[in-house]
Parts: sequence; C-alpha cells; structure tokens
Amino acid sequence: MTKYVERKGNRIKRFLKEYNSPLVLAGGWIVGGAIGTAGFAVGVAQQLYDATNYLLSTGDIVGTAISLYNSGALLAGQVLIPTCILAKFGTYKCKKFVEKVFSYILGKRR
Repeated sequence: MTKYVERKGNRIKRFLKEYNSPLVLAGGWIVGGAIGTAGFAVGVAQQLYDATNYLLSTGDIVGTAISLYNSGALLAGQVLIPTCILAKFGTYKCKKFVEKVFSYILGKRR
C-alpha cells in the first residue's frame, strides 16, 4: 500500500512539473493573449454602434472611448482565463505527442 501511494505521489508530482514547464506556460500565455485581444476587438465592435450614436448626440469623445474600452475589456476578461487554461492544456498535449513521436522514431533506429 505504501509503495502504491508513493508511486502515485511521484506521478502527480511529475505531471505538475511537466504541466508547469516554461514551454507549456508560454504556449498558454501566447494563445490566451491572442484570444484575449480578439475578445477585446469583438467587445469593441459590439459596442461601436451605440458608442457612435452617443458620440453624435453628445459630442463626448472621452466618454465614447471609455465606453468602448470598458465593453472590450469586459469581454476580454471573460474569455482570457478559460482560454489560457485550455491553451496550456493543449500545449501540454501537443508537447507529449511530439515527445512520443520522437521517442518512437529514435527508438526504432536503435
């Protein structure tokens, strides 16, 4: 029983070490940042019609800019964290796949 718990603990520790490697973190941050930027652009595009009407009726440029920024930031904030987590997991799975392919290729040649 003790050996099983020890092996399982080592397996979890190894998984966490591989899952938080610099490559996996960078993949999550890059993809998450790109999707967050796209989310910001979509949020601004959604608010653009109302902001244009507000600008034409009041002439308040600063209020219009703040409204656009807030709507974009709200949508980007909603998609950023889940996207980073999913991208990190996807990068981890791709890394493991590439490692398996190379170990298979190099293992066959020996």
